[in-house]
Amino acid sequence: AIKQMEKNVFEFDLVLGEIKRIRKRIPGIGSGKLYELIKPFFFFHQLKIGRDKLHQLMKKEGLLVKQKHYKVVTTQSDHSYKKYPNRIKDFIPTGSEQLWVSDMTYIQVGRGFVYLSLIMDAFSRKIVGWALQPTLEAKGPVGAFENGFANP
Repeated sequence: AIKQMEKNVFEFDLVLGEIKRIRKRIPGIGSGKLYELIKPFFFFHQLKIGRDKLHQLMKKEGLLVKQKHYKVVTTQSDHSYKKYPNRIKDFIPTGSEQLWVSDMTYIQVGRGFVYLSLIMDAFSRKIVGWALQPTLEAKGPVGAFENGFANP
């Protein structure tokens, strides 16, 4: 049992050295891609370490790469365009088809984003129009508005 423990410690030290060597060349590489790069090293040294075991070792040693979180800014109030006053601030709809409101949100798709424009009836809360676009350009909200008129 002691010989096996010594062997495991030696193997882990060997693997940690290789991880650090690779990370010097490619600092942001994650455990999945690192595993693919390190496979020939495992084969050469006759090590039987799987992807999950490598991930556990890296986690234990604090070698995992921190995930980058992207925050998309969809509201840009600080612009030079004309800002229109809110004409419906005190208006409370009493039935459908009196007031439509709109909003946009982003949806993460893989490593990127798409933008969903919605037009909603303020009284019934029914979505009357929508459009999905790859950018924040005006064609998204315009498409949602046109979609609302096309589908009464």
